[in-house]
Amino acid sequence: MDLRKAIYFTFVFCSLQSVCLGCGWIRHRFRDVNSESLSLLKRMGGDYTTDTMPVPFPSTAYRLALLSEKTDRKIAFLSHTMDKIRDLFSDNMETVTWNKTELEHFKVVLHRQSHELHRCVSSNSKHEWKLKTYFRTLHKTVLKEMKHSAQSWELVRKAVERHLEHLDLLASSIKM
Repeated sequence: MDLRKAIYFTFVFCSLQSVCLGCGWIRHRFRDVNSESLSLLKRMGGDYTTDTMPVPFPSTAYRLALLSEKTDRKIAFLSHTMDKIRDLFSDNMETVTWNKTELEHFKVVLHRQSHELHRCVSSNSKHEWKLKTYFRTLHKTVLKEMKHSAQSWELVRKAVERHLEHLDLLASSIKM
């Protein structure tokens, strides 16, 4: 195989598999950083609300991602979900009663996770439409309809905890 074909093959393989250049972060650091996110989420607000979430958790989407044989699909799912979580926390947060320092640290860690995962996603990965719909509904039903109240943010914090726990399970299933 000549050099041009070898380079092309490497480029295509890395694009399709999403396991080249920088993606060792998922295997070596994701779980540690995700654990930090969970810890900050707990510390910034204390005990989680016992109120019922009006938007059902997207268990089916997580199950399908977990059962997928495609590493790039799992990585794309991780990345898209982290983006949506990060986006939630860029909304109107004036009513939250959480520890502001812990909240800001949490947002920095979310941004880091999102950035590192973006480095691993192939440019032709598809967005998870079920997740997009879920987060849009969560934003509309919980945050907007409850007028970004402290109670609505507590429900979001509770939902995000569940997402981060499920993302940890998904990341541990990725074989690189």
